[in-house]
Amino acid sequence: TRQRVLSLSLSYIPKMDRHAIMISVPLGVALQKGLIIQTDNFTSQPFRFRQCDRSGCFVQMLLDNASAQALAKSGPEAKVKIVADGGKPIDLNFSLDGFAAAHDSMVAQNKAKAKEPPAAPAAPAGGEAAPAAPQQ
Repeated sequence: TRQRVLSLSLSYIPKMDRHAIMISVPLGVALQKGLIIQTDNFTSQPFRFRQCDRSGCFVQMLLDNASAQALAKSGPEAKVKIVADGGKPIDLNFSLDGFAAAHDSMVAQNKAKAKEPPAAPAAPAGGEAAPAAPQQ
């Protein structure tokens, strides 16, 4: 049907030294069961859904670094395991091909940006001093 059935986003927050994850799946899931991410060498604890809207149900949470690293070290295939309202288990497969390199690059870039000093205000063109504000 060409409809999205899984979206997974992972970001790194340098200030907290943690990852944030957002996963969306279609409506019709057993909310109380949550979802599980499984790879060849990693199985998450059940993640609880935070909300649902007309576009799907969402997990939004902080993820510990060990779990993010385990995903990065996993084989090329992974799945999100959900349970439909009727009790039928469903595996939503996704690829981790390229994930490790992308993850490492994202973390390095975010750490570098967090260390950059704030930009100084730009000087006016022509090297002239900015006009003084009128006094009242």
